[in-house]
Amino acid sequence: STFDYIVDFSHIDEWDHTIVSAHQVGDSSIKLGTRFELLFAMGRRESPISYELTEFIPSTKAVLTGTSKSFIAIDTVSIEERQDGCRVDWHAKITFTGLSALLVPLISNKIKAGGAQTIRDLSLILDAQAERAKP
Repeated sequence: STFDYIVDFSHIDEWDHTIVSAHQVGDSSIKLGTRFELLFAMGRRESPISYELTEFIPSTKAVLTGTSKSFIAIDTVSIEERQDGCRVDWHAKITFTGLSALLVPLISNKIKAGGAQTIRDLSLILDAQAERAKP
């Protein structure tokens, strides 16, 4: 399902251009407490991010909390299934820490543009999956 694909962050590098690699920690099914290790890149700088599924309502809502040495990200994903597909609502709250917090005013437009590109790329992937699933 769309929900399962989005919430399984081991696939995030397929549609988020800022993620170089991603994998699930452990082999269990996706559930509350599932963890993912990602490698984030902005420009030439790469930084590991550890994500954990901190809230999980199957097929409906997930909150993934990511921590790195320079920020904390809380991604809230809600999905509403519809007859003609689904509606995905995604809210990302990023709190920068340490010296990175001082750079936010200088790079906020780049961060917003990157987020918008990621959502466009996810939409393209989901549309392609929906087309393949049609009888």
